[in-house]
Formats: sequence, structure tokens, C-alpha cells
Amino acid sequence: MNGEIISADSMQVYKGLDIITNKVTDEERQICPHHVIDYVDPLSRYTVLDFRNKAIPIIEDILSKNKLPIIVGGTNYYIESLLWKILIDTEIGRSDELLSEKEANEHGLKRKRHHEDVVADIELKVQKVEKDENTSENVADRINRKRQDSEDDRINRKRQDSEDDDDDSETDLHVDDKMIVDHVKQEEVRTFLSGITFDKFSGTELCDKLKDVDPVMSERFHPNDKRKIYRSLQVFAQYGVRHSDLLDRQRAALGSSVLGGPLRYKDTCIFWLQCDQEVLDERLDKRVDAMIKQGLLDELKDFHEDYNRQRLHDGQDSTELYTHGIFQSIGFKEFHDYLVMSVEERESESGRKLLDESIAALKLATRRYGRKQNRWVRNRFLKRPGSDVPAVYGLDCTDVSQWNTNVYQPAMQTLQALCQGESSPIAPMPHEERPNVNIHVTHICDVCDGRIIVGTQQWTAHLRSRGHQKKLKKQKQLQNLMEQSQKSEKNEEKT
Repeated sequence: MNGEIISADSMQVYKGLDIITNKVTDEERQICPHHVIDYVDPLSRYTVLDFRNKAIPIIEDILSKNKLPIIVGGTNYYIESLLWKILIDTEIGRSDELLSEKEANEHGLKRKRHHEDVVADIELKVQKVEKDENTSENVADRINRKRQDSEDDRINRKRQDSEDDDDDSETDLHVDDKMIVDHVKQEEVRTFLSGITFDKFSGTELCDKLKDVDPVMSERFHPNDKRKIYRSLQVFAQYGVRHSDLLDRQRAALGSSVLGGPLRYKDTCIFWLQCDQEVLDERLDKRVDAMIKQGLLDELKDFHEDYNRQRLHDGQDSTELYTHGIFQSIGFKEFHDYLVMSVEERESESGRKLLDESIAALKLATRRYGRKQNRWVRNRFLKRPGSDVPAVYGLDCTDVSQWNTNVYQPAMQTLQALCQGESSPIAPMPHEERPNVNIHVTHICDVCDGRIIVGTQQWTAHLRSRGHQKKLKKQKQLQNLMEQSQKSEKNEEKT
């Protein structure tokens, strides 16, 4: 098909850990050009916004050569960021802080400061509101009046259902002169962000700050969703306008939906490789076994020595070690306890037992992630509201011996037909209705020690969970014992 591949995998962008991230080999790269792989320093932060800014110019270049961009992944919300306009619109091609040193030198670029300092000097793309020409009402008065008139409506606004696990939906819209900028709050948030260290700041503290400037967005996030909360604060610091207001403006645009802006590339089709769950689970377990044989343990040990040991030595909280960057990769945190052992401890019986447990944990995490990917495709593609959704074609890869018949030939026939403006020989998967539930409502479970649950579906699942039912049973038993004790005391008093 004369195409080039763009990898949409959030872990494959980083250098190192080639086995655990399952990167394509050099031989495979010779067969077809691959982009957005193996170019980011492992200690750098890399976001979906950085990915989009890197990938779109590459896609445009491929299209200009009359070739076919083939997006493969991986990380589904990376794919979503390319297909739909769902991210803050910054200057594309300016993510030079994420280039390798070699690339930076070749392009004459200097590395930017760490992201926590960047927000202080972001160039605003808004027109400053000084004073209304027809009234003496100043900016602060207008802001306060607008806040007072709309606060209750914003908080109680009905939210449509969306998949929230990795929801980084934002907006491609610029702030215009119809949106009032709160310069006072904006400067306050800028100062706040420039003075904190992300890893050492609690999600609750960040959420409290977000609630002060954007209560609607703060209700959407669990306090543990630090990156999403931080991102919403960055949006306000950059534009001086609530993230929720930008989302509302975006969703009102032609072709948009409650999940984001319009489709970026109209001539798009999606192939979803599907597999029987039991077969897929077995295949994923064998993949982990193959990784072990390929040298996964040595790769993890070397990477730990080169990058992770110093972080531990510096006293970084182990709970924060694996929450960003390549350290989020499935496989690294599962081996943490084993990797921090000495060589002698690893060779001991307890060390070998821990290794087996780490491998089992890796297999479990991989199987769970496979299920999560499938849920994402169904919820964000098949159930996506609106008409601006590409066709999704299901291809059954359960039996790999039938790959040519079940996958390759149908895919090629579909692509050729679509490129020629003809109908596909296979029918796309039917669109599915989304349940009309609000995923952003917050619940607090008193039975489970005040655990916070965000979303109606998540709350329902929690109430049915084994852990909740077990604690509820204990609570009822204690209550019955107390009631029996009280009855006994009353009977003794009577006698």
C-alpha cells in the first residue's frame, strides 16, 4: 500500500527497554519506515500532547508524498488524539525539549526547562480584556459577575458518559475575545505551579487548587489522577479560562461530540484485531515467557542500574517511581522488589520465589491491559456519539494459521476499495449505544473507610466487588453483635 508506520505507543517513544515495550526490530524497520519510536530520554516526561505535536507533521509529510500513514498502537488515546481534535492547540513542532540530544544539536535547538517551569513563560494566545468600551465595569467586576451568575449551572451541568480510565480529552480551540480571562486567578495558578514539585505534591492538594479555579473539572477527577488534575491547572495557567469552559466551547463546534472535537482526517478507517479472550490470555502469557528468553531480566537489571537506582538513592517515594515516563511501562514496577535485591539475595531461595511472583504479576498485568484496550476501543470508537466517527472493521486473529484469510486479505481488500472510492467488501462493525450515565459524579464509600469512587458505573462495580461485600458483611456482623449485646444488657437490667 506504499505506506509508512507511525507508532502510537506511549512507551516505545522512550529509549531503552526494547524487549519489555516490544519494539520493532531493526530488520522490521528496514521493511517499512517507522516513526515516533526510541527517541525520548527515559527520564523525560512525555505526554499525549507531545505525541500529537510530533506525529501530525509526520502524517502531513507522508500524505504530501501520496503515501499512506498507518497508525499502529498501542496506546489508544494517542490514536484518538490524532483522529479527533481533542487537545490544547499549541504550536505544532515545538516539542523540542523532547528531542534527543543528537536531534537537538542537528536542529540547533536548546533543551527547554523542566515542564514545571515552562508554564511561567507560556506565550498567551488570547486578547487581554482591559475595559469594556461601553461601560466603566472593570475586568474583576465582570469576572465576578459572570462567576456568580453561572456557578450553580456549571456545577450541576449534566455530563454525558465517556470512558474515563485514560480520558485526557481537552480542546483544540483557541481562547477568543468572547471568553473572559481571569488574569488574577491565572497569575495565582502560574505562581502555584512554578513553585511545586509534581512528584512530591499530593493529588488532594492539587485537586483542592483545581476546585478553587474550576469546580466542574475537579469533580471529574479522582484525587489520584494527579496528571489529569495538573494538566487542567496548566490549561488555566496558560489561558486564564477554565478547562471546562474550553471543553464546552469545543463540544459546541460542528462535528464535535461530548468526547471532543471534530474528526481531523475524514478518510480514515480503523482495523480492530480481535481474538477469543482465552486464546488471547494464553498468547499474552507465552509472550511474557518469550521475553524472558530474549533477555528481559538482563534488560531490566541494566536499566535499573542506569536510571532507577539513583532515583531510589535520592529518596524518591517508591509509590511515585512508576507513575510517569517509561517507568510506567508494564513489567518494570512488577519487578521492583526483585531489582532492589542484592545479587546474593536474588540467587537465594526467597529471591527465586520473588522472581516467579514478579513474572506472574507481569502476566496478570499484561492480560488486564489487553482487556482495558478492548474496552477502550469499544467505548471510544464503537460507542462514540455523533456521526463524525470512522468505520471500524473487526478482523479475527484468533487462529494465526488463518492470518492471510481472516486478517490480511480482508484488510487489503478494504483499503484498496476505500482508496478507489468504492464500498468495502466487508461490513464495518455496528455502532453501539452508550449508556446514559454520568461518570463524573463522585461517591464516597463509608463501608470502605471513605474510599472515593468517581463515576456511576465504577460505583456500581464497587458495590458488587468482593472487597466491598466482605467489609459490608463484617460491618453487619459487628452491628448484630452490638444489638445482641444491648439486648442482653437490657434483659440483665430487668432481672
